Amino acid sequence: MTATYYCVNHIMQFVSRLPELMQRKGVKDQKTLAEETGLSPTTVGKIYRGDFRRIEEKTILTLYNYFGCQSINEIIEIQ
Repeated sequence: MTATYYCVNHIMQFVSRLPELMQRKGVKDQKTLAEETGLSPTTVGKIYRGDFRRIEEKTILTLYNYFGCQSINEIIEIQ
């Protein structure tokens, strides 16, 4: 899942790793993830699809802790 943004002289693409993290942890769907993290289903859906312009720090930290990530790149990769 990707979102594309244009920066000076190049294009940045944000790739959501949320589907992979959910599968690895055995989270069955986005609704379950929203319920277990306290995030809104809309927020989870947007990140899952890579359909976002920005992500709140609290949201990233919630996902980071929930999945036991070692790096934010495990949630969102910038290409």
